[in-house]
Amino acid sequence: MIGRRRKKSVLTSLILTSGCGCSVERGGNFYGVSDPVPLILPALENETVFITAWGRKDSRAGFIPVPRLISIVIENGMAVSSDVPVINWGDVIEAEAEPLFIRESPKTGPGILDTAEISFGEGRVRAELFYDNGLNIAYSRDGARPVSVALGEGESGSLRPLDVGSARYLTVKAVTRDGQRLIILDRDAVTALDARGNEAFVADGYPTVIERLRSVRCLERRTRFSFEKGGFAAMPAELGFFRRGEHIPESDAERAVSIAEELILGYEDRWRELLAPELADALQGDTLKNFLGEYDSVRAHPVEEREGRVTVGLFEKTDSVMTPRKFLFVFEGGLLSDVEEL
Repeated sequence: MIGRRRKKSVLTSLILTSGCGCSVERGGNFYGVSDPVPLILPALENETVFITAWGRKDSRAGFIPVPRLISIVIENGMAVSSDVPVINWGDVIEAEAEPLFIRESPKTGPGILDTAEISFGEGRVRAELFYDNGLNIAYSRDGARPVSVALGEGESGSLRPLDVGSARYLTVKAVTRDGQRLIILDRDAVTALDARGNEAFVADGYPTVIERLRSVRCLERRTRFSFEKGGFAAMPAELGFFRRGEHIPESDAERAVSIAEELILGYEDRWRELLAPELADALQGDTLKNFLGEYDSVRAHPVEEREGRVTVGLFEKTDSVMTPRKFLFVFEGGLLSDVEEL
């Protein structure tokens, strides 16, 4: 019998990761997946892959996980569209499997959270911080009827006075679902500063905000505010480890990613320590930064490579489908000895 030979389907590898950890279902089979323990699934060269991501109740505080149907369209071995972030590495496709999350209803009921009495020169003010569909504050002077001001987002909070030499303010440290707020109010309950971060507080007389950066070393960005010309102005931000300890890179993959991350963050204190002496001599100034070019984020290839070799992907923006510029980082004895663009 004479006829055309049917073209064989070519398989590709779909690697699933999950920052919060979840279970995924495909074809009636369930698999566990997480960031440190990815899941490798076979997929056809031309296929629309359907999977369902199921979350755990404790996967994200303050949120309820809801099953999510994810579709990834693959054409000629490359993802062309997806419901979740997906990376075309060339040899494999990497995707993030996350359920949907909806916010839990606030557990805080209406009521007073904190009270404070503060002197503003000619008189004293009694302040009451209370929750009623958000944070509110009531000011009263000399027994007069309180004046209430809505402060907005927050589930709990506390009041403290703040002296800045020539002026006195009232601070509200509020806990939100995403972190903390520091609100500074003047004698008339007018907001002089509203700063947000993972943590927000007053330290050594300075209103301070800490932002936890997504980096291998667990870097943080600290912004302090000084009192100038009757208001609060942000001082130059600082990078370091202020409220949590530094994570020392433990593998060549972590070392490679941390070097690339710290280059774009402008953190010079650590990454040069990971260079072999001969490379350190050659990479003076911004040589390595200029060689790698512009990028916004960094990720290591999801498949383990042979010892001393790490493929790093650099991304200029975040879309649903991403194709990174790839560089090979070569290590000898835990020190970077060469970088090559692939």
